[in-house]
Amino acid sequence: VFVNDNKDYYTTMTGFISANALYSLYDRWGPRLLERNVRAYLQARSKVNKGIRKTIVDTPELFLAFNNGLTITAETIDADFNDDNTCSIKSIRDFQIVNGGQTCASLWHAKEKQNAPLDNINVMMKLSVFKDHEVVDGITPLISRFSNSQNPVNTADFSANDPYLRTVEPSEVHS
Repeated sequence: VFVNDNKDYYTTMTGFISANALYSLYDRWGPRLLERNVRAYLQARSKVNKGIRKTIVDTPELFLAFNNGLTITAETIDADFNDDNTCSIKSIRDFQIVNGGQTCASLWHAKEKQNAPLDNINVMMKLSVFKDHEVVDGITPLISRFSNSQNPVNTADFSANDPYLRTVEPSEVHS
């Protein structure tokens, strides 16, 4: 866990949450966890969700490498902080997945509908706890907007990572 503490405004922690814990939260609270998320779970037929579920079922050991994780906001947390910069969160008030709702719902769907085991899957998370709970309603749409404002990646863009193209050095290119 890495903690960035802006004592006047908010604390942000980065870490991991087990897929089973996330499944349990979503199973209990459902879409209420996503009330501040700009997009509720897009239909299971979307390419993104199919890719997430395929990873969960076929290559769960790569889930952490392939998935961007969750951005979560909270009003307060109760946690035990350890000397090694880790913590165990005992409770969170107003746990909201601002970005990563598709990930959460896809994990739930894979376990619930496909009986996929989640035991070896962890999800990266960034948890921001705002000191003034009045601020959260104004900040969360901005977090969501900025988290989702990147340029789309087209299939053709992946050719830039072709091993042959990576070995060509600029000095070898002639006009």
